[in-house]
Amino acid sequence: MQIKFVTVIGANGTMGRNIAGVLAYLGNARVYLLCRSKEKAYEAIKFLTKIYGEKLSLDNLLPVDYSMIDECIRKSDLVFESVSEDMTTKKDILKSVSLYLPPEACLCTGTSGFSVNKLAEDLPLEVRKRFFGVHLYNPPNVMSLCELVPNVDSNEKLLNIIQTYLESTLKRNVVIVKDTPAFIGNRIGFQFLNKALILAERYKDKGGVDYIDSILGVNTGRSMSP
Repeated sequence: MQIKFVTVIGANGTMGRNIAGVLAYLGNARVYLLCRSKEKAYEAIKFLTKIYGEKLSLDNLLPVDYSMIDECIRKSDLVFESVSEDMTTKKDILKSVSLYLPPEACLCTGTSGFSVNKLAEDLPLEVRKRFFGVHLYNPPNVMSLCELVPNVDSNEKLLNIIQTYLESTLKRNVVIVKDTPAFIGNRIGFQFLNKALILAERYKDKGGVDYIDSILGVNTGRSMSP
């Protein structure tokens, strides 16, 4: 499976633009940055050029707005939904995408915790077979962890192909996870953050948040402090 053209829906958001950058830079794909307006898309491109500099080909970043959604999707090998974490909004967008998705293209959601099966339930069976949750961590140019979440109808062969693409091309550390609330990383992460806040309160006389951040950051092997 060759992924040459990708549409990232919601590329004006923090994760959307970062995902677009990873796909364009590491994947060397032509990426449609689908935003509420072309101005928002150009802002996303400006942000990405600050991160990647001359290493990122501007030819791979294509600014578009929602008036071009059907045209972009029909040309795409992969469509990545990265709109706000609202179930209704995501389901509406995914249903719209399914109308234009090419027969061989994959559809992914970047949700950080919504049920992938719930998001898939209104999609046609042929689309559900090619629908996956792909949860990257922020910022993805620094953090390589990726949770890959199939739905009950996902094609197993295609799941393996997507995993290989994420690992070999996008340099992700992929974990295939079950469709449980918040998956694995966030379920652990929220408990970790909660404990860090409790400790920050307990040791506020020693610096509180800054004190705990210094201990639980790079000194313990984490790329980012809590």
